[in-house]
Amino acid sequence: FYQSYLVQERIKFNPEIKEHNSNSITGICILGVMTAIIMICAAAVLNKQGITVTTASDMAKALEPLFGSYASTLFLIGLFGASFSALVGNATLGGTLLGDSLGFGSQLSSNTTKMFIASVMIFGAIIAIIFGKLPLELIVFAQSITIFLVPFIGMAMYAVSNDTAIMGDKVNSTFFKIFGALGLLILFVLAISNINQIFF
Repeated sequence: FYQSYLVQERIKFNPEIKEHNSNSITGICILGVMTAIIMICAAAVLNKQGITVTTASDMAKALEPLFGSYASTLFLIGLFGASFSALVGNATLGGTLLGDSLGFGSQLSSNTTKMFIASVMIFGAIIAIIFGKLPLELIVFAQSITIFLVPFIGMAMYAVSNDTAIMGDKVNSTFFKIFGALGLLILFVLAISNINQIFF
């Protein structure tokens, strides 16, 4: 969702950008490769050794075959960088969507939007203070809940992108309709799998 807001903001300043999609493709590919690397490392090291992740140091064990005793230090440096960048990025995302959903608009230059962004940051800080440490259980739980909602969000996006009345000549081609449907199917399979793991 937020990507669409960013695209709109960029087009305002550079109308020609709507004719190009190379940036989106590059970003998607890089994110996919990074995700695959993380999953492969976790499966090859953590799952194989039966390690249950309860702390950040446990997660760092996935890097030990490559970095040895420096794995924890390097992982925590990376975790700090990811946390710091995510603090601003996710707060901006959440504040913008919250403001727009309540009818206050989504312009980043708006003081109201900035207020919502600050509110999201404050809420996150309060949660961190209450827990007093890295809330790994809360993070894992939040990610698990997300997979329940994503299929329905995907269905809505799929319906809109295939609606000629809304999209006009930008409506999905048959190729993208097929792959979009396959993506939705995978999301539902993952959601059902998560339900079985959490509740049964």
